[in-house]
Amino acid sequence: MDQIQDLVTKYAPGPGLLPLWNLIAGSTAVIYAFQNLASDSGSKLVYLAGARKGLVNTLQSRNFALWSLTNGIVRFYFAYNVGNPVVYDITLATYVIATLHFLSEWLVFRTCALGGGVVSPLIVAGSSIVWMTTQREFYLGA
Repeated sequence: MDQIQDLVTKYAPGPGLLPLWNLIAGSTAVIYAFQNLASDSGSKLVYLAGARKGLVNTLQSRNFALWSLTNGIVRFYFAYNVGNPVVYDITLATYVIATLHFLSEWLVFRTCALGGGVVSPLIVAGSSIVWMTTQREFYLGA
């Protein structure tokens, strides 16, 4: 356990685990962005019901890729600027927007089914919202 703590301490961009978590979440977003730039197959898995209705195409996939890339960049920036309140709030907003997006696509627009393509981002975004909200004072002192 001490070895893991040493690795985290040595390579973490900021205090605590939240910056490292955002590096991981940002990396995932960037990887997903490149996947969606290359093909619409990833979007068709997430928006399975929408794909069946013909709503998922290469244009929609590229738009989603750019949205994911933007999220990834913001989260990377947060990891190295965790004490900046503006960056903190913008990063928190990326998770709120993701939660609203996936919930609305699942519950309102019915383009997503409750499966891994929706559950995973909801868990990441939801837990990040709770984590960032409850740890705001630790990172910002306010």
